[in-house]
Amino acid sequence: MIGLLALLSSTVAEAQFTIGKSVGQQYVESAIGDAFFLTMQNYRVRNKETGKVYGFDGKPYFGLKYAIGVKVGGGFVVPEKAMKPWEYDADFAEYAAEYDAVPYEWRYSPMGDKAAYDSLDCSPDDCRQVGGTRVYMAQSELFDGRGFAIDTAEGAKEGWIVWLTAGSDKDLSQTADVSVKALRKDITVDRDTPYVDVDKPAGEQTIIGGVYVVPAYPRIGVIEFRLCGILVESGDAWRICCPFVGWGGAEVAPQDASDDSGRKTDDRSQGRRTLVIIDEDK
Repeated sequence: MIGLLALLSSTVAEAQFTIGKSVGQQYVESAIGDAFFLTMQNYRVRNKETGKVYGFDGKPYFGLKYAIGVKVGGGFVVPEKAMKPWEYDADFAEYAAEYDAVPYEWRYSPMGDKAAYDSLDCSPDDCRQVGGTRVYMAQSELFDGRGFAIDTAEGAKEGWIVWLTAGSDKDLSQTADVSVKALRKDITVDRDTPYVDVDKPAGEQTIIGGVYVVPAYPRIGVIEFRLCGILVESGDAWRICCPFVGWGGAEVAPQDASDDSGRKTDDRSQGRRTLVIIDEDK
């Protein structure tokens, strides 16, 4: 089996440029647009005393969330929201004392006008937390080993923050039409403080997620964009999480060691949900 360390060695997400031509927003967006996919994780709830499992409103699940998946060499990286959607769901917060969340389906769709969800070739249990942060990594053969190389250096970065958004009227169960917008952003990456607060882009669009990338120059005429950080929600704001500084694979933590700071639960709760029991024998 390919070790997790191998995820750091592949270099795709690169673009060819004429020497002397400046790297502008449109070039960044074009070069990295194929590096993302849309994830959908839904979950059920299980009564802590009886063990009975419930969905909601006739559905086989209680709730779901969408997030961005990021292709890296040999696998992919996702934010915690793709792993533990119940931690970001105000509806579940009302049940947490009596019920456990149970992951149900973990699916993905390529970006495009029409969503085409299919099962991932691994489960959340196959993912490993990176450096005790709210970022997770998994091995996968879905993307033919292609994806970002990862930037592991500490210090000042002259890179790009890339937001992935959808119109507020978009139904992500039906469409994976997600916009990519790159903005110049200089940050300092510190292994002891892996989160950098950032301003959200203006507008009414729904933010699905994003990344922070930095340019590298492996040979004349070529710019390679390396993955430095993943955008994660922090209350009503967003942060760049940079968990890869000095990372060599051995620091991957168990899933239950997650960082609870700054998690967000949405505000769509309209009162306690009526549960529908799931007959798991069917």
